[in-house]
Amino acid sequence: MPEDIIEAEGWSDNRLVSYGYRRWTDLFNDRQLLHLALLMKEIRTLEEPVRSAISMAFSDHLTTNCMMASYAHGWRRLTPLFSLRAFRHIQRPVELNPWIERTGRGSFPNTVRKLEQAAAYARSPKEPAGEGKFVSVDPVLAKRKGAIHLGSARRLAFLENASVDIVMTDPPYFDNIAYSELAQFFAPWLKALGIIGSLARVQIMGESLVAHKNHSGSVRKFISGLGQAFQEVARVLRPRGIVVFSYRHTEALAWLALAEAIATTDLYVTRVLPMPGEVGMGLHGQGKRGLWDAIFILRHGRKDPITKLTISPHDIEDAGQAVAEWRERYGQLAIPFNEIDVTALKRAFLVGRALPKRKRSNLKEAMLLEVALS
Repeated sequence: MPEDIIEAEGWSDNRLVSYGYRRWTDLFNDRQLLHLALLMKEIRTLEEPVRSAISMAFSDHLTTNCMMASYAHGWRRLTPLFSLRAFRHIQRPVELNPWIERTGRGSFPNTVRKLEQAAAYARSPKEPAGEGKFVSVDPVLAKRKGAIHLGSARRLAFLENASVDIVMTDPPYFDNIAYSELAQFFAPWLKALGIIGSLARVQIMGESLVAHKNHSGSVRKFISGLGQAFQEVARVLRPRGIVVFSYRHTEALAWLALAEAIATTDLYVTRVLPMPGEVGMGLHGQGKRGLWDAIFILRHGRKDPITKLTISPHDIEDAGQAVAEWRERYGQLAIPFNEIDVTALKRAFLVGRALPKRKRSNLKEAMLLEVALS
């Protein structure tokens, strides 16, 4: 069994050690540990590539078979760890039969079935045709073999200059979710199965881009790291290529950090669009919170370096009008377009205007983006 200690020093969320947990196995009861140990023993006997695939199902299985799984009364089913992206304390943990078929959220047969369904879709894809129906479509055969690289987006040395048509990414959202901290829940088990190697904690935390808004050094590190990633993206992007990514936050500082990171490149914003970031269900869709992401589309072409991020009063007026039109168009959907979304998307629009293709000629009435965002 994994004997890894929970090294939470320097984490943005220290709840695990505050609860009294010291090892990752402490998050499981004896019955769950027996089940997982026996399952791991059998998985190790499998041949590749089946062993890696089944290990992925095992990893998914961990979140529903631990003492941080709760019961969702509204949906009458188990709620796994990370349904709320944090290590939250569960007063009345729920334990399921890990071998139950079909019924039972997160039982091992069901986690394996999820992988089978994904593989079946890849071999024979279908697209929605409306009214709950689907039609089969021909799979797109790749002209060359695909490749997956594990590493930092700040170092894309395996890609040549101007070699990529489209970059689609999902950068870290400032301080919203510390994925590097949450992912360590899985690491001891995948390491024990031989799926991943042993990474030093200092390396994991050092590579992670998470900002703490009350710590200026952390914010500067976030901007610098995100800027390096965008610089690498700009380097590998072809002259007519595009960059597409999503972003969401309630804090003005998070939007300013994004703008400052992009400003280190020759990329400019051609379009900002709203898109639902949550389905309006689950724990992350409850209460007063934003549910819409801002989608940014960037291209090469900005020739003048940006020394100050500024916008004009006209930009602010346009931002308000654009958001009002979005709200009128999308406000009647099942996913609410609320005041939090209005503020966030207005800030997204202003970030886009602060990163134009050409340098503004009339800056007499311009104000700093930092001021406009606040």
